Amino acid sequence: MSDKEMVIRDEKKIAIKDIDIGNLITGVGQIEITDEQQEILFAPVDENKIETRPDGLIYLPWVFYTERLNKAFPMQWAIIPKGEARYLADEKLMMREYLLIIKGSLMASAVGEQNYYENNEKMSYTDAIEGTKSNALMRCCKAIGISNELWQPEFITKWKKEHTDKIWDDNKGKYLWYKIGDDRLKKKKKDTKNDEPIKDDNPAEGARKATDFKRPLKSKAYLQIEEEIVSYISAPYFTGELMFGDKKYNLDEVKNDRMSHLNNTVYHMNDLKKMRNIVKRMAETAEIRQPEDVDRELSDDELFDINTPAEHEGNLSK
Repeated sequence: MSDKEMVIRDEKKIAIKDIDIGNLITGVGQIEITDEQQEILFAPVDENKIETRPDGLIYLPWVFYTERLNKAFPMQWAIIPKGEARYLADEKLMMREYLLIIKGSLMASAVGEQNYYENNEKMSYTDAIEGTKSNALMRCCKAIGISNELWQPEFITKWKKEHTDKIWDDNKGKYLWYKIGDDRLKKKKKDTKNDEPIKDDNPAEGARKATDFKRPLKSKAYLQIEEEIVSYISAPYFTGELMFGDKKYNLDEVKNDRMSHLNNTVYHMNDLKKMRNIVKRMAETAEIRQPEDVDRELSDDELFDINTPAEHEGNLSK
């Protein structure tokens, strides 16, 4: 077994032996259910109970799956672990396989997973293992058709449009999704500034106008870095040709290019900081006009091309 993978065995991390499912196989998918049970199991999802993760994936909390199973099969179903829990240290992931048994028959199996960080005081090993059980239950119910709407693209798009909003996060460099009414969404909106899209009266053929896009919200930190970039490229000595590293740049073209893309593009925060660092060093080099004395801190691979805009989410030039 790899050192990266740990099987939970000691007295604090309880494990059970593999279950012999040979006898269960013969009854797979053969239980009979009434019309009433079928109506309970496959009823439409209550959209108010759906939640969303920050990455935009939607889900139904595990308690609503148990609620359906309890109504359809009171005291006649169980989710049983098969094998031992495994912890993948590099991925910080706890995993365990489970079997869904209904009326004595095997109906589905799934591997449940749960992120676990050893320094997280709010989650113990047993909490993480319990999390794998909830995740496996959801996956088993998916396998037999319960709440299948949650995996239908049209339903997902419609629900997110009606029940969620997304906010640009500078630190993570991406959008984060929140359910409307979530206090975190209210706080994010309060802490950010909404910029109006830049109008483009002469867009390139086939291109979408900037007004077709909803601009990400820019935080104060983002706007501050933008101001720094503008101050560097607006300096009187930021002009003419300049050898920078092993490339020759026309600073007037760089200035026009950067100003254009700052107005029409919302960058990931890390890339915006990188741009600031580059133009700062270019401005310093232009001021002293001694490019041979400038030590290059970044390699060519690490410096993105000054003349080529980076492509990111929220790029209004697309």
